[in-house]
Amino acid sequence: MLPTCIVHKQRKFQVEWDAEEYFHHLGKRNFGLQEDFEASMLQRFPPIKLSQYLLPTNAARSSVITNPFIITDIKDHIILWFLPGIFTPSRQDAIMKAMNGLKLALSKPKQVTGWGTDTKYYKSDADGGVLNVSPTWHAQAHEASLTPDDLVWVTPLLWCWEGPVQQWLCESETSFRLVDALLTIVHPELYRRSSAVREQLLADEEIMDLHELIRAWPTLFTAISVVYNRETPFHRDSKLVPQWYDLFLSVGSYTDAVLELPTLGIHAHYMPGTAALFSGLLLRHGVSPVDQGDRIGYVFYMRPSMFHFASISLGKWVKYSSLSTLYNSHNNFTKNNVMHPPHFLE
Repeated sequence: MLPTCIVHKQRKFQVEWDAEEYFHHLGKRNFGLQEDFEASMLQRFPPIKLSQYLLPTNAARSSVITNPFIITDIKDHIILWFLPGIFTPSRQDAIMKAMNGLKLALSKPKQVTGWGTDTKYYKSDADGGVLNVSPTWHAQAHEASLTPDDLVWVTPLLWCWEGPVQQWLCESETSFRLVDALLTIVHPELYRRSSAVREQLLADEEIMDLHELIRAWPTLFTAISVVYNRETPFHRDSKLVPQWYDLFLSVGSYTDAVLELPTLGIHAHYMPGTAALFSGLLLRHGVSPVDQGDRIGYVFYMRPSMFHFASISLGKWVKYSSLSTLYNSHNNFTKNNVMHPPHFLE
């Protein structure tokens, strides 16, 4: 449940640049793999020295941040929420339990076409894998040339509503509803627009064969990626939207993972139960390997092609001041640059 009491306090920090301007300098189809270009972006848009605010003065420069925080740009747009341990241990246990059967459906790519299909990033040859599922999808290679007449389709693992993937989705329903609850708190407009997309899809008679699956899909995010025991090198997710949030969730028995956001100069402890919300296009990101234990990474995201298909606009950036006003109206006060979202998701 979402607690009404306020326990966790979010510190807010600001980069000295405009996120919209930053996005325009990225260009099209930027995968975040060109080191020279990324270095030039860091020169033009310098990262924040967050460690000097959130680490003890005697901490090593390589130390990772464990505190929760928010990052805004100079126009008050919130570009990152970092919420360590926001999912309780019992909720994490439920997520892990639902994953047990899903491991049978995870796979490693047979051909290397890029870092995402390179098996060297897996913890070992014996385990690990990835899964991408969505009830409404456009092939990535075709998205740039889509027309309103191009219908959506379902990813292959959902063609039949039975089997390990479907069982995992059913057993994860409560957990994924909590993911949606978190979205409605940090980006209310995106939540409303994604709800409108779902309604439009269910009203579209041309895709009636997908309606049952759309109704059963347990989150307003239109796609989920699962990554099991794999390091994630620095990259950008080029098919996403800068003003949206993708929700990154990490669970498992590990202790030592680090979420790195070089765009912001951030090394944060990616402890189990942590959620981070940011645009995977706007912020170049990566996750370190783990030495001991297992780590399961979830990415909940939306594809803009689904919004275009449903004739729903992409919406605006979320502003800190707007959320402050909203929270004030619900007695969740902000004071001294501290935001008070819910502490734990149970």
